[in-house]
Amino acid sequence: MKTFRMNQWIGSRTAVAGAILGGTAAIAGCTADMGRLPQGGTEAVGTDMSAISTPGWTATWGVSPQASGQSFAANTTVRQTVHASISGSSLRLQLSNAFGNQAVTITNVHVAKPTDNSGATVDLSTAKAVTFGGQTSVTIAAGQTVASDAVSYAVTALQDVTVTFLLPQGSGPSTYHWLSSQSNYSAGGDQTGSASLSGSSTWTQYDYLMAMDVQNSAATGAIVTFGASITDGYTTAANANQRWPDDLAVRIHTAGLNVGVLNAGISGNQLLADNSWGPSLSAEHRFSNDVANQSGIKWVVFSDDPINDMGSGQTNGSALITGYQQIITDAHNAGLKIVCSTLTPFQGAGGWSAAGETARGQINSFVRGSGSGCDAVLDQDTATHNPSSPTWFLPAYDSGDHIHPNTAGYQAIANAFNLSILGTAPPPTESPYGGTAWAIPGVIEAENYDLGGEGLAYHDNEPANLGGQYRTSDGVGWTNNGEWMKYTVNVASSGTYNLNVRATCNSGVCTMQMNVDGTNVTGTMTLAVTGGWQTWADNTKTGISLTAGQHVIQIQELSGGFNLNKFTVTLASGGSLFSTGLESGQTQPTWSSTIDWSSNVTGYTSGINPECAVRTGEQAHTGSAALMYSGSAAGAASDYVYFKVFSVNMPISSTSVLDYWIYPQQDNGRYVAVDFHCTDGTTLRDSGAVDQNGFSVHPNAGHGGNIPLNAWSEVRSTVGSKLAGKTVDKIWVAYDRANSTGQLRGYIDDISVSP
Repeated sequence: MKTFRMNQWIGSRTAVAGAILGGTAAIAGCTADMGRLPQGGTEAVGTDMSAISTPGWTATWGVSPQASGQSFAANTTVRQTVHASISGSSLRLQLSNAFGNQAVTITNVHVAKPTDNSGATVDLSTAKAVTFGGQTSVTIAAGQTVASDAVSYAVTALQDVTVTFLLPQGSGPSTYHWLSSQSNYSAGGDQTGSASLSGSSTWTQYDYLMAMDVQNSAATGAIVTFGASITDGYTTAANANQRWPDDLAVRIHTAGLNVGVLNAGISGNQLLADNSWGPSLSAEHRFSNDVANQSGIKWVVFSDDPINDMGSGQTNGSALITGYQQIITDAHNAGLKIVCSTLTPFQGAGGWSAAGETARGQINSFVRGSGSGCDAVLDQDTATHNPSSPTWFLPAYDSGDHIHPNTAGYQAIANAFNLSILGTAPPPTESPYGGTAWAIPGVIEAENYDLGGEGLAYHDNEPANLGGQYRTSDGVGWTNNGEWMKYTVNVASSGTYNLNVRATCNSGVCTMQMNVDGTNVTGTMTLAVTGGWQTWADNTKTGISLTAGQHVIQIQELSGGFNLNKFTVTLASGGSLFSTGLESGQTQPTWSSTIDWSSNVTGYTSGINPECAVRTGEQAHTGSAALMYSGSAAGAASDYVYFKVFSVNMPISSTSVLDYWIYPQQDNGRYVAVDFHCTDGTTLRDSGAVDQNGFSVHPNAGHGGNIPLNAWSEVRSTVGSKLAGKTVDKIWVAYDRANSTGQLRGYIDDISVSP
């Protein structure tokens, strides 16, 4: 079976000029104290260049800072995308001006999900503001690093997060990381609130943004990959996350381990000498900042730096081994376990010499020896060299410059890492892919089967993943008799449903069945013969009875071998697309008091944030539970707060009707409404839909201002008249009213959407 669930790898190869062996000149003015920065309040501000390590945080992404980055003009928007290695419920950013020659002010910082792997455009419905000590702006003195406040934001492992901010006063030469292998952008004016940047310029560096940490109670620590250009991912494709540390993060995640991975590689970096190419401090000089002071670090891999020493003329194997021993000692003194790497071959590259080859052999013998002090060994040499010519790369792993691996070579290095040093994964448990049960009625992409692994979430007859990596347009293929996948679903209401399976059957007889909680509900379905592996057909089974609540669907392949794209489950009769009265046993909010967008709305009283959460025993239209909303508006021209409440997968038909009950307790509380976000980025509020009284469903319409206070009123709208054919992925509860100072509070209950 081909199971395509990995990252989508798209993008052209970037051309980066120059060899990465680096110069030998020392860096002037880069001898600042590299001790740990203090943590104060909700914002950490250091007096030197170090990263900020704080209990409770684990690094999910990071790069190493370098001097002499680009300068920015005043009022420039910067947008940069990072790739998380582990998930978290909250995040914080670390911004560095460690090598700056003047203070820099950064403001209007936001995080959001990009719409594709280029990071050029973001989904504004996912955007969250990032603050520093409660402020939207931070000024970072030269030589300082700051950490943001915690941001309640669901970070998903192996997925991208895009960070956008404004440089209102411009900057001098930035603290940057030279090689991002990721498209990043700048544009004139404050465009921090825009989905796409107008008139943007593109580059492949990181500026000021050096780390992202997460809060994850299951995390057991993080590992830093510490090295030079091979670690940095030189020659990898843009926006593809194919560096060997990225490949290692995938292996760690697939193994069920909760360990973050940071990439502290700097192209041109050396073990013993500071380097003017880049530029960068030596590995010995930067270890404290770039490794020991990162958040939640438990392990470090020391990689390819000595190759650059040898390429620059330092071929004294004893001196290099002494430097290597110092890195081992520094790691142990910091309480870390160190994985020592052998050095990959580089004959044929500029800078290779027989003396350097001798030194490489000496270092590799030291690393493999029992007295090295290493806690484990990553044998990059054996993983990549040509067995018949060990001083050369295996041709299949050579990028062409004879010093850097290609994509397959980077994967080979990651595959050679022994995961046992990171501990043992907990026993696997089955859970929905993405963390949330798929909504029924709705669409389930075939590749998004449950997590939990072989024999629990899926069964694959072949030990290998046939056909390559995950591609979001394909689904699951290369199936064989007896294979299956499971999907955790949440059925909105009891009723009769129809199943549509989009599949290809090249030839012969292709059959499958769908089980719900172990019971076959479809019988044997014979799929249409399509005469091609990329020729798709829809196959329908009607009259399936489902009960409300959470269930596990199993798609079982019976015969023939076929490709699966997606499953669509629609309501035939009875029930509703979505329904909850918030009572125990009914659909509960995916998020509680979680804000997607807000402006000039604070908590109902001082010291708290705006709220939207289930309350029991206060007010309820039926039963004892309802959604309580509250806040306080500043009276500005744009006062609003949009709470995301339910994650859904809800196809809207022309007859779909939204119905709910509202109980406002102040006048401002009337300007609250249930809103939808659709997968195409459109919203219910801007669709032109109206309620049963002809008033706009936009919250700023206030239901016409006619609903009474301290009483329940019904709101009903035929939303299908405006949203037919769209799919809703989020249900919001929103306040939106301009120029009205004061508190707002109330309740919403009995939300339903009919077919």
